[in-house]
Amino acid sequence: MILERLDVVEMDVGAFFAIALAITGTGLLVSAFTGPARGLIFLGAALVPVALLFASTDVKSWRGLGEVRVAPASLDELEQDYEHGIGRLVVELEDLQLDGRDRSVDVSLGMGEVVVYVPDNIRFSADIEVGVGAITERWGYMRSGDAGVWHWERHDSTGGIGVGARVVLPAVGDPDGELDFDIDLGMGEVEIVTVPSRLP
Repeated sequence: MILERLDVVEMDVGAFFAIALAITGTGLLVSAFTGPARGLIFLGAALVPVALLFASTDVKSWRGLGEVRVAPASLDELEQDYEHGIGRLVVELEDLQLDGRDRSVDVSLGMGEVVVYVPDNIRFSADIEVGVGAITERWGYMRSGDAGVWHWERHDSTGGIGVGARVVLPAVGDPDGELDFDIDLGMGEVEIVTVPSRLP
């Protein structure tokens, strides 16, 4: 897949925090003989819930830092899995041509923001799980001004710990196909945005 070509070290997200917690615990054990280390106590207390949250989600691995954008135009270009470590993962589907077919896609991000731009000519559904953070839907777009800026008339947002949602967006008119996404995020925000299709 596209993101596998990045030259980065892969590590399970839950394992990363478990290792960090183990190192902190080792430091506390050493401090019992060398002197107090109150800072490590606070660090350990902060790492425990984070490690548990990542263990409870299906976030798969670290695959790089920063922003990654993908904009498939056909089923051949649309990957079945998109994974990233820390940062922003943007999936732009405005140019995607499904030709009446269906596809399932898994999206996984350790920490940061996932944004999926869904064209209005596709039936779209998504099962979303976020360890800590929020899920936001924006729909009912309209263009305003000479600059062609898009505004969304409605939005729905929910946030907290262990957030889950099922998002279903019908197509406008005859659908070109159907997409079913499974999105897992450890910490951050998932945003699903309806936009006009760029296809003629």
